[in-house]
Amino acid sequence: MMMNGNKRRQSCQKFQAEYNGQKAEIDIRSAKVIKGALPNRQLKLVTAWAIIHQEERLENWNEIEKGTGNVRAIDPLR
Repeated sequence: MMMNGNKRRQSCQKFQAEYNGQKAEIDIRSAKVIKGALPNRQLKLVTAWAIIHQEERLENWNEIEKGTGNVRAIDPLR
């Protein structure tokens, strides 16, 4: 499973998750799917990861918005 941050305006805060060719865009704040789909089991894992790491993801998003380059690595989904 692969996840990427998406560098867009604050109103579009999201990250992307991919599994076996299926992709989903997920809102950073709500952990809800905005676009696309994942199999149910993988979606549950991604959602749990998103909730656990929400504060870190929001901090990174704020650093991206500021343009500081101080983005920290977040433990991946395993």
